Amino acid sequence: MTVVIPDGASVEEIRTLRDYLLASGYPTAVAEGEDDPLADRAAAVVVFRGGVCDAPSEKTVVCDKNALALRADGASAEVERVRERIGEILELRAGVRYDCFSGKLYSEKNGVSVFLGKKLDLTEKERLIVRLFETASGSPFTARELVRFTSRDPGSAGDGAMRSLISDLNAKARGKTGFPLILNRRGEGYYFTK
Repeated sequence: MTVVIPDGASVEEIRTLRDYLLASGYPTAVAEGEDDPLADRAAAVVVFRGGVCDAPSEKTVVCDKNALALRADGASAEVERVRERIGEILELRAGVRYDCFSGKLYSEKNGVSVFLGKKLDLTEKERLIVRLFETASGSPFTARELVRFTSRDPGSAGDGAMRSLISDLNAKARGKTGFPLILNRRGEGYYFTK
């Protein structure tokens, strides 16, 4: 899971980077301030050159906001460099490679999701949710936090929509295996079946 610290960057620069990371399958939230607790829990933290960040250097990725301009093909060398560096950090810190990973109960390879040995047809957002849990080391998430990491416009998405999405995801998992993929502990939040 990745958190972008917005210090020194425009809304458009942040959106460019975050949208690219989400489209690449990386759950990414934008910090709501320098003391946002999600930044402490994140496996990777993106800061813009010249910005300030208290995160340990081994999980910090510096992005040059001046290099975020998109090329004609819709990508930039800077967003790709940042994505690759985040991939390296996730592999080293969380043991997860998003192109191919396997946990105790869930695995994913080449876009195919498998839970308890059964193939699940997950949407892009459902896959982002599962990937977020895979890198979170068992930490629970509130519905609002899940929205922040998986929605292209988290300000317009409601918590109820996320609860409905989790319910749909669990219905898919139960239909194939008889077990839910994500559990909810009242007062703590959602967590991954382990």
